[in-house]
Amino acid sequence: MQIQCDKCGKKLVIPDEKIPANTHVAISCPQCKNRISLSVDKTDRKGGSLGSVSLNRVSGKQAQDRDMYSHDYDDSVLDLYENGMTAAIIITDDRTLAERTGRAIVELKYRSVPAFTSRDAIGKLRLHQFDLLIMNDNFEDMSIENNPIMKYLNHLSMSVRRRMFVTLISEEFKTMDELMAFALSVDLIINMKDIEKIAIILKHAISAHEKFYKVFTDTLAEIGYA
Repeated sequence: MQIQCDKCGKKLVIPDEKIPANTHVAISCPQCKNRISLSVDKTDRKGGSLGSVSLNRVSGKQAQDRDMYSHDYDDSVLDLYENGMTAAIIITDDRTLAERTGRAIVELKYRSVPAFTSRDAIGKLRLHQFDLLIMNDNFEDMSIENNPIMKYLNHLSMSVRRRMFVTLISEEFKTMDELMAFALSVDLIINMKDIEKIAIILKHAISAHEKFYKVFTDTLAEIGYA
């Protein structure tokens, strides 16, 4: 779907499947920061396109006062569509950890997008396919089993989920504990004691992950399922 800011004329392209059906979304223009209300009706989808879309300019106060804005996305995610960058989302309520982790993954050529609440994180995950997700295991003082981010990830289709490398930063579990990572439905665990080595650990683990799935996808292609 293509949208255009009615204030500065900036054009953006957002995949149809990233917009929640039959709802209203408030976004910010990445160029002029104008708030835009996006009303989407998917009840009349034909050939994979949206049935109807309306764009309305709203003030910041209007966006806050109206309950219909169930998903509130910021311009940092929209910039990713504009620039086509490899992106990582860092989900933590520890801002110091977010900054340290963000600096480290720049070395791996990722654009870092922070999320400090579950609502913020899930909103961004719905809007963009991230290549890397990093989260601490006590996020919002919840166990990993009750974490809404993990519940969201576990409901993704396998074709979408396997394109995202999920890393858990833990106070409890050992770095690169593959058995525990499997049990928790993540790709990698990094203990907080090894956080200074996160760039090296991620580089090694992501490389192995990509090699595994290359063989997997090549095999699917050979048997006609890719």
